[in-house]
Amino acid sequence: MPKLAVIDMGTNTFHLLIAEVTSKDGLVPLTSAKQMTRLGEGFSVEKRIRKAAGERSIAALLHFRSVLARFAVDDLSVTGTSAVREAVNRDAFLAEVQRCTGFEVRVLSGEEEAQCSFTGIRSVMGDRASWPMVTVDIGGGSTELVLAQEDKVVWLASLSLGVVRLSESYLREDPLSAASLAQLTHEIEGFIDPMIPHLPRGCCFAGTAGTVTTLAALEQKMASYTVSHINRYPLSYASVARMTKHLSSLSRHERCELVGLESGREDILIAGSLILRCLMERFKYDPVYVSDSGVREGILLRRFFELYPQMAEV
Repeated sequence: MPKLAVIDMGTNTFHLLIAEVTSKDGLVPLTSAKQMTRLGEGFSVEKRIRKAAGERSIAALLHFRSVLARFAVDDLSVTGTSAVREAVNRDAFLAEVQRCTGFEVRVLSGEEEAQCSFTGIRSVMGDRASWPMVTVDIGGGSTELVLAQEDKVVWLASLSLGVVRLSESYLREDPLSAASLAQLTHEIEGFIDPMIPHLPRGCCFAGTAGTVTTLAALEQKMASYTVSHINRYPLSYASVARMTKHLSSLSRHERCELVGLESGREDILIAGSLILRCLMERFKYDPVYVSDSGVREGILLRRFFELYPQMAEV
């Protein structure tokens, strides 16, 4: 089986995934790694990748390169998403990445990111999926929404709703004030309202990325993150609303003490949970089926069938 690898350079977290891929079994992970680099730090003000964020990111990539050296991969994809594609100093940053690591980065458009996210989510939904199906990927710099009918994407959008940006802009207090939360909710609703003509109410809903998986881990009081307990977990609207309210009432230190909350997410989880709650409330989506699989898995699967079209399922 061919071994494929992907490095996903997200606005908050960088991920490495190495897997064998087959048309029958999909992805068979061999190893994975992640590092929170906060590449999009300060982006809400400057639209620029800061020097410290760039240095943290290159250090993460060099670590990933050392992991890759232990595997004879047949193909490597290195991709950048929201922060990379929007940074005013993107070209200089990518040139420095290539100089220091040898990696040539392909920058995904918002539409490509949404497509890959849907492919990744769909790959683990199994019989939980029904049509029409809406998927959401709540990231550090953007949020991707996809509407699919019979496994085909019929509409998608990439919104400038990222948990790092929103947290820096609206949630600087500790603990948070009711006024700040109301202001952020209003901002989120302003992005969601134009989606109303495009998204059906009450259909199957699935979500991926750190916000959604962390909420599922919190509800299960998961001291050790276990993918098998995350994939396809049905997270109800009542649970999302309750956890959003509870998280908002805590200080940052108190959130750090919660079982299931990954270190480094204590300052950005509230913004993500508000996005999820607003979507579920507005479109009557209940529950959201959680997927640990997302953009990076989608990239690998799509790359596999690009390299080996003869193995694509008819």
